Amino acid sequence: MLNIIYRICDQRDGRTKIEQVTKRDCFLNFVDVFGTQNLQVVADNTRQETLDFIARFTDRVQTTRLGNSGSFMHALDLALALDDAQAVYLIEDDYLHHAHGPRYIAEGLALADYVSLYDHADKYLSRSPNPLVTDGGENTKVRLSPSTHWKYTNSTTMTFAVKVATLRADQAAFRQYCTGATPGDYFIFRKLAETGRTIISPLPGRATHCDEFTSPFFFDQTIPMRKTSEAAPLAAGASPAGQPAPV
Repeated sequence: MLNIIYRICDQRDGRTKIEQVTKRDCFLNFVDVFGTQNLQVVADNTRQETLDFIARFTDRVQTTRLGNSGSFMHALDLALALDDAQAVYLIEDDYLHHAHGPRYIAEGLALADYVSLYDHADKYLSRSPNPLVTDGGENTKVRLSPSTHWKYTNSTTMTFAVKVATLRADQAAFRQYCTGATPGDYFIFRKLAETGRTIISPLPGRATHCDEFTSPFFFDQTIPMRKTSEAAPLAAGASPAGQPAPV
């Protein structure tokens, strides 16, 4: 079973760093790809109109005023309340996904401890902010699953999928590096790598962070996307068209 814990806030007045994409657009895309079954939302520092929008899709919403790191820690605690055998996707509010996200996550978790559907563009820069990237790439290994190629990567953002048992065992690293205003994602995953944990992402990316480092070639493919004005909620517990309900 794939559980979803979706964190949303009204920072940047509900916009992402891609001018034409709003956080509501990202949420609608998420609903189209993943459905609303097993969805929990952490709404941190959000306005009432944002809460009203989310309520059209789910009533499993917790409101907080904790900031970025604090709201992640709240989401972490929600995840740790789940059964160890289950998987959880912890997702931030400024991501877009291609279709069949649950399938890719399931395939990725068969190959690695952590799955990021986002292929970070900073991993391909000749002068990357990531210190483990040199000459436009990172040392890696490429794998093949039934639906896509994958590569092991050295770090990811705070949007990732993981088995609850793994997250429970690794929680100390998240707690150590989520004490400031912004989580230290790079340091979290490097610390976990020291214990042998692995992170994998698909080639090409099946999701993108809506910032300056979008997944290469992501927008060359069709994206399930309704504009906010076209939003119509799925029936409670529904799955996206063409996808079976999670079991």
